[in-house]
Amino acid sequence: MTNKQLQNIIEMAGYETRTYSGRGMFGKECLAFTAERETSSFAVAADLMAAAIDAGEDFIAPVIEAMRGIRTDSLGLGTVFYFPSVAVDGLRFEGEVEDEGDAPGEGNPAQ
Repeated sequence: MTNKQLQNIIEMAGYETRTYSGRGMFGKECLAFTAERETSSFAVAADLMAAAIDAGEDFIAPVIEAMRGIRTDSLGLGTVFYFPSVAVDGLRFEGEVEDEGDAPGEGNPAQ
């Protein structure tokens, strides 16, 4: 599964994706999403699995594997769930402006 496909699964589950640099990542950013404080980790896992099932059988095992590497940090009003091994290079997030040099086919794997 590509990083973009994982991003799509997270968004299909109803979460807004973002970048995040977690503990011990030394400023390196990875794929992340946030959930409200009252949302349990079990509910998040169920949402991700339901989205993987909706996306098709080929996505179930890769999503399970990605979830094995998920980490969390408390944000006070919510929790950030992040994937330290999933780089955000080339991914597009809501509100980002695309650089002219990042045209499809020019080294941007997310397109």
